[in-house]
Amino acid sequence: MIMNSDWDALALALKTCYRISPQMAKIVRIKNTLELEEIEVAQPCLNGLAANAKVEVLSEPYPWEFDEQGNYKRLRRMP
Repeated sequence: MIMNSDWDALALALKTCYRISPQMAKIVRIKNTLELEEIEVAQPCLNGLAANAKVEVLSEPYPWEFDEQGNYKRLRRMP
């Protein structure tokens, strides 16, 4: 299925997650499948990952930003 924007795609994906509120959804954002060294995760994922010795948390949580068309702005640390 093709959506018009990242916001629309995320909203649709969350609607398919029964019994999970959007605020509790475990969402992971990646640059692409070949570059997984750095990822962005939603707050519900953070505690589990922070407890993993193989994972380094690089920043405090921050809101994901969308442009005027509803698409994600660039990942903060990823060029």
